Amino acid sequence: QYQRRVRVQRLPSPRNDFVSFGLLSRLSVRKLLKDAPSLVGKRVELCGRITKRRAQRQRSFVALSDGSSPSSLQCVLERELLPERAVRSARVDTAVRVGGTLVESGGAQQAFELHVDTLHTHSDIAEEPHPLITASGRQPAAEVTRRDAHLRTRLARFGARARVRSRAVRVATRDYLEDELGFVGVHAPLLTANDCEGGGEQFGVRATDAEPGEQFFDGTSEPRLSVSGQLEAEALASALSRVYVCAPCFRAERSTGTRHLAEFWMLEPEMVECSLDDAVTVAETLVRRVATDALANAPDDLVAAAADNAEWPAQLQQLLGAADTPWPQLTYAEALAASGKSAGGELDRADEEALTARYGPLFVRNWPIETRPFYARVSDDGRTAECFDLYVPRVGELVGGSVREERLDVLEQTLNERGMGRESLEWYVDLRRFGSVPHAGFGIGVDRLVQWLCNARSIRDVIAAPRHYKGKLTF
Repeated sequence: QYQRRVRVQRLPSPRNDFVSFGLLSRLSVRKLLKDAPSLVGKRVELCGRITKRRAQRQRSFVALSDGSSPSSLQCVLERELLPERAVRSARVDTAVRVGGTLVESGGAQQAFELHVDTLHTHSDIAEEPHPLITASGRQPAAEVTRRDAHLRTRLARFGARARVRSRAVRVATRDYLEDELGFVGVHAPLLTANDCEGGGEQFGVRATDAEPGEQFFDGTSEPRLSVSGQLEAEALASALSRVYVCAPCFRAERSTGTRHLAEFWMLEPEMVECSLDDAVTVAETLVRRVATDALANAPDDLVAAAADNAEWPAQLQQLLGAADTPWPQLTYAEALAASGKSAGGELDRADEEALTARYGPLFVRNWPIETRPFYARVSDDGRTAECFDLYVPRVGELVGGSVREERLDVLEQTLNERGMGRESLEWYVDLRRFGSVPHAGFGIGVDRLVQWLCNARSIRDVIAAPRHYKGKLTF
């Protein structure tokens, strides 16, 4: 009886008039340029933005880009084929939808061009000068692009950096860590009561409508934004064996340098039954894999990201060195001696630059225990930690890692000696109290990795919305 009462409704037939401009069927500029020889003489349709424009009496030439490629497609707008208003409205940075026939180009700058017969502009560009883009395509200064960061990804070099970043994260996490090594991607909390690095440079958090003295969370610890997902990753690795966190981190570091951000992204693998040598090998392989993939599959993006420096891919390849030759490793004491400093000295930025200029990418291992966070395992000599930093030319420190202290008594002694409160870290001590296991891990700065791959002068120019000391929060 129930079935007889149910009214069967026929679904409407899918519409076919959206096929040519449908998201899933629409050609990208990258795909069109790749398949151009087989598309010559055929009618194609694309969407994108006009990045350059050159007008003549009978026709206009515009460069169309949709962010899929560092290259643009030249489109020829014949005035006799298109409404005058449509041609006039096709100004630089206008979002357009075009259709036409792809032909071989007679120009020296491109092999193919689109002869447009339909042109639709989505909106008119404001009459005042564009903040970043000019008709000639001249690139604005870095300070100008940071002021208008909400628009700068439309510029070729920033679009290329976004694509390099996307590819780097995918290759590092999915291709290498997950598919090859069997890691599990996990999420760590951003709200925490812990100071993972022990430096105290954290942002506090409170509810905007909090009453005086109101405690939002249970407990007495002040909520903060996390500087690292490592501690939580250790807990999950104790059950899942190999995990990684890729997430934003926050540090209230009052620095205006080219390598520091207040909000930055970290990729942090954690591995059980992992030695220091194992961790170094995984870190080097990961960085090499990301860089060699970019060189093999996105060399044009690397050139565009390096501000059209055509020599940069070859220079990056040279920095990587031979694939079968591991990067050099020095102990901290050896690095000091190589820098002309005596025992007890400290390595500074100038030393980093000198060492990487001499050795290329370089691991510095076994730092004095007092220079490392509380979680680093104390070496058998009692003076150094089982740890490493990876330095690369032009950027400096790229990776920092260590074997984690798995011995309950040693960890408790370290916490007591450093005067660290136990309330917010008792759960971390529990990991050693209940079934401890030797483990190690490292953190790689995603933004610094992209800065290195793109040969960018400042880390602020490789992230969509840079957050830094004295910087703006409006975008």
